[in-house]
Amino acid sequence: MVTLTSIVQEIDRRAETREIGRLQEIRQELKGLARLPCHGIFHPQTIFEEGEGSYAFHYGGRKELQFNVGFEPKKRLRHGVAFSFDPSRALPDPELLVPLVERFNEFLTFWPRQFSDMLMWRWDESGRSADYPPSPIEADLVRSGVFVSWEECNL
Repeated sequence: MVTLTSIVQEIDRRAETREIGRLQEIRQELKGLARLPCHGIFHPQTIFEEGEGSYAFHYGGRKELQFNVGFEPKKRLRHGVAFSFDPSRALPDPELLVPLVERFNEFLTFWPRQFSDMLMWRWDESGRSADYPPSPIEADLVRSGVFVSWEECNL
């Protein structure tokens, strides 16, 4: 049986020879961290095996646009980028993400073709939305309990 953990481990293994494999080094440089946060993209603390609701995000991804993989219903693997506005120990106040969301929205507005092969969806108190074309994140979505995702639409 294939698990999300085994998939994430394979992503980390294959990333070693690609630029994305340097993600934690790049984050260390950009954030001025004294030491490397972890080796690899993911860390056991950021992998959540919960059956069809399993998901993982890159280490450090709670406070930034995160690389996110997970299983959708019927065991469909999804992968893309996301913002999670759910409070946690690492992110006590989702409002801290507002400057990053504004920068992301600006990028999306100036270079919409970069997202032409993606779909967007969100999760909030109403559940998972239908997929829709990528668009800037509305200000009212930057609140506790909301998750906004972009993933490839040709899965």
